[in-house]
Amino acid sequence: TWCWKAMYFFLATGLSFLYAGFGWVPPSFVTGGLWIIFDIAFGMSWLVFWAVWIFLLPFAWYVGNQWALDELLSPLPFYFHNANILLMCAELMFSRWTVNLEHCIFPVYFGLAYLYWNWWLYSKIRVWIYFFLDYDRPSSVPVCLILVSLIVASFDFGAWLAKILK
Repeated sequence: TWCWKAMYFFLATGLSFLYAGFGWVPPSFVTGGLWIIFDIAFGMSWLVFWAVWIFLLPFAWYVGNQWALDELLSPLPFYFHNANILLMCAELMFSRWTVNLEHCIFPVYFGLAYLYWNWWLYSKIRVWIYFFLDYDRPSSVPVCLILVSLIVASFDFGAWLAKILK
């Protein structure tokens, strides 16, 4: 998600530079695409935040995995999993973007692409980055459905928060 955010901010900065420096107004398909990229970055930021605090940390605590707890709460992972919310909310507040619940499909598509990417990565390195994405577990289908629901719920929460912030 940080790579996606970097792409968003790179494109937004470039388009802002072209507008401010040369008066070039991008066509609607460009700004519409940037809006979709923002929606994905916004929605996935919330998903990462909730996945860590609702699933990963409690599960690590429940099974007594102190290493995972220490790792998730160490400075860099803590920053990665939490600062993304602040960054995307700041972008939302200082931009003209809105968050419409109808756009939740874009983070869902991104989440599914990330799921498939994890499956492909497992086929290459034989290590699951996230245990819950292991397709050999009987719980994999319900977990994937829960993840899609969590993406939609996270985006809905973000849309609700966006109305408060604007």
